[in-house]
Amino acid sequence: MAIPRSQKIDLVLEHLHNTGQPRLLLFPMNSNGGRGSDVVPNHWTLLTFDFEAGQWIHYNSNLPRDGTSNRYMDDAMQLKEYVESKQKELFMKSPDTNTVVYKEEEFNHPLISYEKCPQQHIGTVDCGIHVCHVMERLAKNEEIEETMTMKEVRQYKANMVSQFIKDFVVE
Repeated sequence: MAIPRSQKIDLVLEHLHNTGQPRLLLFPMNSNGGRGSDVVPNHWTLLTFDFEAGQWIHYNSNLPRDGTSNRYMDDAMQLKEYVESKQKELFMKSPDTNTVVYKEEEFNHPLISYEKCPQQHIGTVDCGIHVCHVMERLAKNEEIEETMTMKEVRQYKANMVSQFIKDFVVE
């Protein structure tokens, strides 16, 4: 039985409440760009919360090239608002005294689009690869390059497959 996405997020946030604050929260998102629940999600983006900077950052490897709005930001905003509402529930009241321990504004951080995110090449479906690449760079606290060549994308895919096979092989 699959666990609903909101329940998974709740479990992560409860764990954070009990264990302490990380540097980043990473939320890979498979979304449909706000096109309604009847449209199957088909694009991976990444929403992060940076505790040090106090901001949400959305990484989209398929930013609009024609001046239209980034329709995946709406999905990121919905997730941001959900997570912030759960944080309020978990952190606003002290369990011992039931008194407020955080202020409302501590849970209302800006959401920005990371415009220098490497963009997938037109006609490719490498959004998931780009999300994995950005997550890896963030986890290692490394700079995110503005571009990935097709050769680099293929190499990243090959490295991922190699790692899966290496981890799977039982000696």
